Amino acid sequence: MTKICYIDAFSGVAGDMLLAALIDSGCQLDQLKTELNKLEEISGEWDISVERVLRGSGRISANYVKVSSIYDHKPANVPGHEELQDHSHGDDHSHDHSHGHDHSHGNDHDHSHMHTQDDATIEKKTGPMRNFKSIEELINKSKLDASVKTKGIAVFHALAEAEAKTHGTTIDKVHFHEVGAIDSIVDTVGVVIAMHLLKIKKCFCSKLPLSSGTVMTAHGLLPVPAPATMQLLLDLPTCKGPSNICGELVTPTGASLIKVLCSSKPLPNFTPQKIGIGAGTKNFENHPNILRVLIGEIESADDVQIASDLTKNLSTLIHDRLVMLETNLDDVTGEFLSFISIELLKIGARDVWTTPTYMKKGRPGFVLKALCDSSVIPKVMERIFREGATLGMRTYAVDRHSVPRVEAKVSTKYGSINVKSGLYDGKVVSAKSEYEDCAKASRELGIPLKIVAEEALEVFKKEMEKIKD
Repeated sequence: MTKICYIDAFSGVAGDMLLAALIDSGCQLDQLKTELNKLEEISGEWDISVERVLRGSGRISANYVKVSSIYDHKPANVPGHEELQDHSHGDDHSHDHSHGHDHSHGNDHDHSHMHTQDDATIEKKTGPMRNFKSIEELINKSKLDASVKTKGIAVFHALAEAEAKTHGTTIDKVHFHEVGAIDSIVDTVGVVIAMHLLKIKKCFCSKLPLSSGTVMTAHGLLPVPAPATMQLLLDLPTCKGPSNICGELVTPTGASLIKVLCSSKPLPNFTPQKIGIGAGTKNFENHPNILRVLIGEIESADDVQIASDLTKNLSTLIHDRLVMLETNLDDVTGEFLSFISIELLKIGARDVWTTPTYMKKGRPGFVLKALCDSSVIPKVMERIFREGATLGMRTYAVDRHSVPRVEAKVSTKYGSINVKSGLYDGKVVSAKSEYEDCAKASRELGIPLKIVAEEALEVFKKEMEKIKD
């Protein structure tokens, strides 16, 4: 028997509503907080509270989740806006916004924007700016379960990809509003953790309602569904929203969670065992603003027929628009090449390597190459020029396509070992034990390095098998 979750999103879906429903269905809040606190980089920046509320004329009881932030829910500024007014993604719009937290950015609106202001200035007002790469690193550095990391990163990648397409840029240049970042990190990873704690193996969703109207954002008035949400809704089943509601029903975070976590197959026959109800902020008079989840088990006849595609979207390749910097070096030593490579990596280069070549007059030399984000090119060039090793450099844009990467700590009989893996088409295509962890265990226990590394990989493979159907 396989435990599944059916999401009844007849009023739409937002990250906080889904999280509230999962808590109502049996996920313990204290356990959820314990797991979320494994995101050590944002420890102390947030808190979650849950209260029971009534929604609609039928007075339906539901869980309402509120994520509080130390930044008082101030959204990050966008180009051309020195200070954002209360209209920034707010729930206090003149039209009805369907979901949201009781703070200015509204229903877990994590609409991302490109920011050209000085990040240090923004951080003083709103907290650290985060893009997909920084959130990916935050999740990877945590001590969360490997499957939680994988799915959480995939959801943020889907969201960042939609925002990049909306703004005509690349994923690495999209920054999430800080309040959107904090809230969406807690909501998004919280939902994935809750499903993990509830031991849900498959997830299905009803058609998502398309609403009408507009939403006021820092970029002005936008149609509903918002552009990024519309990108995420591609290939997802939709239906007409309630005629008496004007405003946003499906948020970007809600859409990205459904897109990544839910199966595209029809709901199978199953036996419901638990129900959870999550509430949005707004309380409509003639329509309950709630989301329902049913937790149950697939009947055995269907259990062998329906293949799981929980990780169907994890095959999405990550596209980065980077810059290659290269220069020819002669009259340099091996020590210098090692030194400069380490220094360039320290200041932000993604990768650095050297290739032997022949210079003018047949003299042996090296080509030094550094793959970088455009933002660190000035620092990398300055560091090389200051060493006096060359008089000129070449730069050109490159497209890099990579598979999603996951880092997970596994407990072995030789201690805790970090394993790095790459995913394609929902499957692990590469995995490698972290050398430093293996070397430390080898030295302390007197066990051959190869044995330690192989043991860690074996444990990792067993852990990955547990999350497969």
